[in-house]
Amino acid sequence: MKPSRHNATELLPKATSKSERIWFKEEVEPMLAGTHRNGISIEESGVASYKDMVTKIMRYNCKVAKKDPSAHRSLSKNNDDQWLREHIQDRWARRSETRAWQDFEEYKSGVEAANRARIDSGEPLSRADEKWEQVTEKKRKRAANKKMWEKCEVLVLEDWKKETGQDYEDKIQELLDLQTVVDIQKAELDARTKTLPTLVSEAISQTGELTGIADSHLHIVDTEVDTTKALLDLSGKSMRRLQTRISRLSAKDVMDAETRREVMQERLAHPEALTFMFQGRHDLEAAKAIASSTKRLVENMEDDLERVSLAAMDTITGLKDAILAMDLRG
Repeated sequence: MKPSRHNATELLPKATSKSERIWFKEEVEPMLAGTHRNGISIEESGVASYKDMVTKIMRYNCKVAKKDPSAHRSLSKNNDDQWLREHIQDRWARRSETRAWQDFEEYKSGVEAANRARIDSGEPLSRADEKWEQVTEKKRKRAANKKMWEKCEVLVLEDWKKETGQDYEDKIQELLDLQTVVDIQKAELDARTKTLPTLVSEAISQTGELTGIADSHLHIVDTEVDTTKALLDLSGKSMRRLQTRISRLSAKDVMDAETRREVMQERLAHPEALTFMFQGRHDLEAAKAIASSTKRLVENMEDDLERVSLAAMDTITGLKDAILAMDLRG
């Protein structure tokens, strides 16, 4: 059973050192914020956050234990900062002495030798294999860097202990207490977020749903487009017939204005003129009915396309969440 946020709050006051120091939430959170600043690990954010946290803990322990810091060495902030910075940089520069670095170099040498052998035999790696090999190498390098950084932390603390002659049990215990808080917060976060398999499963499901929706609705839209095109053609013909009737009755085919008025009066007085005008009215009503049908079809197409669009957005969001989870997992 994963611990809740309430359990984390209860645990904080119980984390005590030999000097009877009690850590409260408002004191721990700033240190956690420094250790994982903006969600970036110690290694990625550099040595500053780790250095600051250790310095604060050591300075406080000296005060609580009523030890005179000057009896061992100066614990002024500038000296502490400079000492820690130099030793962390020195230990990190000597990371090639660690077993993790040697294992990584041995792995790289083996890969390079295997690649040369393939080239000599005329069977070089494909692009896909090369890309996969690069991904594998990056993962191994990250893992090696993590182990080397952990070793660097231990060695720096040992150096500090030798320099000051202080007992580090309290400080290590306090660091462990902080790690406990981090673990509790991580468990709380995991309980509130979806796992990678769940995100991938949802993305696959959403992709399948998008395929089904697109197949059904786009097929309907295709039919609706053809129907709309036919209706627009009919509407155009009706409007052209109406325009022809109006032009004939108003004698627009006659250029002279006086003559046009005489011809128009003759045509309007013709016995078939009324029937001709009623036919024009029928053409107008037909065009109106066609326009109404076209409007309904366009609205239907809009609804179908919106369903496809929403399904596509859900699929894109699901895929982005799954990709982000995989990137964070490393």
